[in-house]
Amino acid sequence: MKRIVLLLGMLTVLQIAVFAQIGLPEWVSFGPKAGYIANQIDYEDSEIEASLKGDFTAGVFGRFYPYKKRFYIQPEINYSRLRGEASLDTSLIMGDAEDVLKDAINEAIGYIMVDYPQYAPFVPILVPQITKKVLDKVGIGNLEAELKIQTLQIPLLLGCHLGRMKKDVNVSLQAGPVANVFVYDKTILKGSFAEILGPDAVSFDLNKFNWGVQAGVSIEYKRFMINFSAHYGFTNLFNGNGIKVDHDKMISHFTPYFTNCINELITEFSSDIPELSEFSLSEEDINVVSEEFYRTLRDVDTGDLVKARRYNLMLTVGYKF
Repeated sequence: MKRIVLLLGMLTVLQIAVFAQIGLPEWVSFGPKAGYIANQIDYEDSEIEASLKGDFTAGVFGRFYPYKKRFYIQPEINYSRLRGEASLDTSLIMGDAEDVLKDAINEAIGYIMVDYPQYAPFVPILVPQITKKVLDKVGIGNLEAELKIQTLQIPLLLGCHLGRMKKDVNVSLQAGPVANVFVYDKTILKGSFAEILGPDAVSFDLNKFNWGVQAGVSIEYKRFMINFSAHYGFTNLFNGNGIKVDHDKMISHFTPYFTNCINELITEFSSDIPELSEFSLSEEDINVVSEEFYRTLRDVDTGDLVKARRYNLMLTVGYKF
């Protein structure tokens, strides 16, 4: 972030230095601008609840008057931060993983009970109980995450002066296409899932480059200007189903956590049935369950989140050199 802000500052200083040497043509102006940006996501019917928060924006602009002083072209480069939160009810997606886990536990307990037929009647009771407790321990509930994004918003605006409201006060309308580039993004898991999967095993699969349109009004007093504008994205905000899971990071955290859960619960149940102390899932069973948990998260149906688009409202103050 510091490097981007520094780059925008350097661009402004460079513009000042260049035009100070060669002189500023009457039909050209430029300057810095900064303000507040309020972000939102436009989507419906998604299993994931997601929202973006507002933050500051800063950038530089140029203004060129190709025809008299009524119409102008205004390219800009604006940096902004986006922060967001998302949650997913994982109980909606655990069906397949639960079946795999139940089969593995049933096979392991059944294998032990061959030597203890007197406990065979307890198997149908133990399997669902152990399965449920393991799933509860590994985080059935809400998967919560925090989203951090840094973006460059690059509009090319066509402006038209409407006329003077008072002396030295001008009003103009602006509109044009916008290129959005996500230069940095990070998803941080929160709560129990951060411990189970690792804080950065699951992330949003953002479309790093997308298009939109911006329109607004500019109120100018001498060299100062206040801009009110709105932006709406034409391009989907996410790729695929909207999330991606890092296989290696997830497995490296989930497998030992899952194994510890099994061991703790078997210790608890073996107080009533001592023979269960011999219970253990094989490495193959644990790998199968871990892989199924990974596949289930990777292929989660996020509904219309894949159609989500970003829109925002901006209030900025600028100065024209």
